Amino acid sequence: EKYGPSTREFHFIGHSLGAHLGGYAGSTLKRFGFTLGRVTGLDPAEPFFEGTETIVRLDPSDADFVDVIHTDGKPILAGGLGLIQPSGHVDFYPNGGMKQPGCGGDITESIDMEDGSIVYGIRRYIGCNHIKANEFFTESIKRDHCPFLAVECPSWEDFQSGKCSCGSGAIRCHVMGMHSRQDYVRKFPVGTQQPVPRSISAYLLTGSEKPFCRYHYRITLFISDTDESISHGADYGFLYLALGDALRTSQPIKLNKKKIKFEPGASYSFMTDLPQPSKITVAILEWRHWRNLFNPFTWRILSQPGLFVNRIDIESLETGE
Repeated sequence: EKYGPSTREFHFIGHSLGAHLGGYAGSTLKRFGFTLGRVTGLDPAEPFFEGTETIVRLDPSDADFVDVIHTDGKPILAGGLGLIQPSGHVDFYPNGGMKQPGCGGDITESIDMEDGSIVYGIRRYIGCNHIKANEFFTESIKRDHCPFLAVECPSWEDFQSGKCSCGSGAIRCHVMGMHSRQDYVRKFPVGTQQPVPRSISAYLLTGSEKPFCRYHYRITLFISDTDESISHGADYGFLYLALGDALRTSQPIKLNKKKIKFEPGASYSFMTDLPQPSKITVAILEWRHWRNLFNPFTWRILSQPGLFVNRIDIESLETGE
């Protein structure tokens, strides 16, 4: 009453159970004719909330803008503590939203990361994936140049396969973290915002340690359809790619986690990342043949296995180049 702030100016940030508490705050305010401006859910708690009615969990109706970061969405029986269910206007799933890089190590590493504290070290060891949402959001507050850009996509598998892109005007790419609302309002100005409960699910890659933010590159490999390539036929294998510029080149990055049958005339897309932005001028491609001893169709007896590459397209999601 003294300073006259509007509830629409308030931003509620909650982790785990605190995320759902933000939902309760927003829904309660509505009963009195007020609307909360924003709720950020940092890996909302899963137990007793997954699949429940919106009245008992965080959902898009709780504020003008609800953004959620999912980092530990495995089923509770598999050790997951977070909710995988979409719960906001924009739901972010870094690294697929279930398991985060840098987690799953030795307990002594967790204790070292907490400056030798056994109590906090054990907490980090048990809840490593769960607390990553906090760390990602905290890093996003001081945004230098890396925007924590995420791509709207039907699934994590489609994202990894490079099937999704930012689209015209980067309309399908969304900023995760502190600056998420500004990015959303820029794309969907007041009066044209997408109606609730339509939710955007967006995916991104992060690093295993600080700084977590990464720069994304969509790689498309085109296999030649020349007579020689067609005569050679298809081969199974794995692709590794090193990217760089005049100053530095990355370590080889494994593009496909599962074997792929590379066929003449076909194209294959992948998503990868680098810790620093780079004007890519160097691309070193390595292909490793895969064969099954019990499947003679994967053998190469009379010829050497290989790929006939036509070209490689590399697109930076952050710059659009």
